Amino acid sequence: MFQGHSVCSLDTKSRLMLPTKFRKFMKPEADNKLVLTRGLDECLLLYPLDEWEKVKMGLMSYNQFNAEQRFFIRQFLSLVNEVELDSQNRILIPPQLMQFAKLKKEVIVLGLLDKMEIWDPDIKEKMEKPFKEAFIPILQEIEMALGDFRRSSGIDAAKIILSGGAAAASSTVVASATIGSRLSRATAARATSFRCGSAIPVLSLPNT
Repeated sequence: MFQGHSVCSLDTKSRLMLPTKFRKFMKPEADNKLVLTRGLDECLLLYPLDEWEKVKMGLMSYNQFNAEQRFFIRQFLSLVNEVELDSQNRILIPPQLMQFAKLKKEVIVLGLLDKMEIWDPDIKEKMEKPFKEAFIPILQEIEMALGDFRRSSGIDAAKIILSGGAAAASSTVVASATIGSRLSRATAARATSFRCGSAIPVLSLPNT
């Protein structure tokens, strides 16, 4: 799982050296290959190749006969680029993605569980400013939802999240649904959608 952040510099050829703190979480299945694409915000998403395969499987469940969902899939996939770490652990960011995220020399690489984000520092600060006051209320809702689940099930929620195995995985699904449901209700007034444990971007799209 990718976490934390690093401030990095692009070279004159728009190459980014991926920090060790992120490389160490890449699995052998990725074979030093990653997929770079546009983010849902004004940033880039960087997936190890094995995680990207899961994203593609998730996208297959979208309804391609629905115009909005079809538009999303088209836009999300239009700037996909497969990149590979070179001998100096660098990836090349293509010009169209540099332009999309308005990247310059300095960038922020942010770990986001199954993927990484690449941000221009000024854009990231501007984007986050309206949401900073919501951080504590959302964190409190997570704590309350975990507490509710722990009391109703008798299962240690922290153990569910951190442990592996089939039983833990099954319990995690239930916990995620419980927490996600509560957070969705709590953040509806702020027009914020939330979904726990999702491997793919989630849009609030109409059913067909």
